Amino acid sequence: MVLLSEAKTTRFLQKTVRNERDLGLQFAPLGSADMLADELLRASAWYCFFDGRELPHSTAEYDARVTQYRGAWPATFDTLLCHAKAVLSARFAAVRALASAKSPAFVDSVRDMNAQLVRLVPADFLDRIPLRHLGEVPRYLDAIVHRLDGLQGRIQKDAQVAAEVAAFEARLVRIIEKLGARSDLEDARFLIEEYRVAVFAQRLRTKGKVSAKRIESVLVPLEEEAGVR
Repeated sequence: MVLLSEAKTTRFLQKTVRNERDLGLQFAPLGSADMLADELLRASAWYCFFDGRELPHSTAEYDARVTQYRGAWPATFDTLLCHAKAVLSARFAAVRALASAKSPAFVDSVRDMNAQLVRLVPADFLDRIPLRHLGEVPRYLDAIVHRLDGLQGRIQKDAQVAAEVAAFEARLVRIIEKLGARSDLEDARFLIEEYRVAVFAQRLRTKGKVSAKRIESVLVPLEEEAGVR
């Protein structure tokens, strides 16, 4: 609705995305430039006008909300655009690195990293990843490249750690199946991503302290709540 009522700003922001030619090329494997522009517009409007606030209950409340925050929309859009550029640039580098990993000994590890990459950056990543976590995604993608660079000589150890991480992720999937989408479950998901950084790319710093013990302390109460423990 904001995109229609604020048509002049919408057209300006659409033009901004079209001018980012490298961005469109990096997004191309996931979708069209128009699709990315729509994702950026919708996400930025949500964060600017509605996120963390009670939704308007009338036309008058909606009009007042838009009037109050109209001036902040371009800045919110620019923030998301910067995040999108960083994410897609890091994704491009990770895809290129994985494509060059031809050793038969790397097959299982590369398969795991490709699956992680797909989960991290789907076509609608701006809708799926909360803004509070979006800025960390390039680091998770960089961690994939670091993991790949250090794979030679530690394939067995890599497989053991990957199995541990996969077990955490499978437990979280079962929890989400029972409890549905919730912000604390999103936080648990990205805690596991931080753990991937800790165990596969120690040269990159984690956001806060993370360990298997900490993940257990998060998952166990959620499993009890979901009735899957």
